[in-house]
Amino acid sequence: MTEAQVLTMITALTPVYPFLFALAAVMFKWLIATLPKDRQAEVNQVVQMVVQGVEQCANGKSGPEKKQMAVTRISTVLNSLHISVPPMLVDAMIEATVYGINQSQPISLPSVPVNQALQAASGINAMPTNG
Repeated sequence: MTEAQVLTMITALTPVYPFLFALAAVMFKWLIATLPKDRQAEVNQVVQMVVQGVEQCANGKSGPEKKQMAVTRISTVLNSLHISVPPMLVDAMIEATVYGINQSQPISLPSVPVNQALQAASGINAMPTNG
C-alpha cells in the first residue's frame, strides 16, 4: 500500500472516528459499571500505578511491549488481591490511563466515589474568591 493510498484511507475514514471514540467510551463505562463499587476504585488505582510504573521503567520498548508488561503486572496484582476483572476492561483502563498520561491530565471515573475530605484537603474544588 502506497503512502497516497494510506492518506486517502485515513481521510475517507475521518467521519467515522467520532463514532468509534464514542463507542469506546460507552463500552468503557459499561465495563466499569459491571464491577462492584468498592472494587472499581481498587482496580483503577492498580491500573494507574502499574501503567505509570511501566511508562517510567520501559524506556526504549515499543507500545505493544509496554502494554503486555502492564497487562501481565496488572493481572498478577489483581489475582493476588482475588479480584476478577474481564481482560477487555483491563485493556480499556490501560488505554484510558495512557491517554491521560499523554494528555498530561489524570483520568477520573465518575462512578468511583471520591472522599470529600480528601478533596477539601487537597484544594481540588477550591474556588478563588474575588475581592
